[in-house]
Amino acid sequence: MKYVFIIVCIISFILFNVNDSYSRRGRKVARELIMESTAYCDGEVTATGTKPSMGTVAVDPSVIPFGTELHIEGYGFGVAEDTGSSIVGNKIDVFHYDRDWCYKWGRRKVKVKIYE
Repeated sequence: MKYVFIIVCIISFILFNVNDSYSRRGRKVARELIMESTAYCDGEVTATGTKPSMGTVAVDPSVIPFGTELHIEGYGFGVAEDTGSSIVGNKIDVFHYDRDWCYKWGRRKVKVKIYE
């Protein structure tokens, strides 16, 4: 029984271990930043003309260009597609459909991996 447990643990680790040093498209991490993050749930059209959805991230385009693929600690993968008047410098705003989730997210420092 002990061996079954060990095998299940190993298989689970292999299946569910996410290597985020590469993006979903196989791009390598170009740099990592610690950024201040908030969350938003409203908006009909982003600055790039897309409809906000899970993975939409508002950025300062002078820091992170639009279209850049990101990995945000505690949020997951996203794409820089939006901006906002208070998103200046090392600040990001992650999109989520649920207003309660956004309130729980609050304002926090997160590690952001920026892919090539």
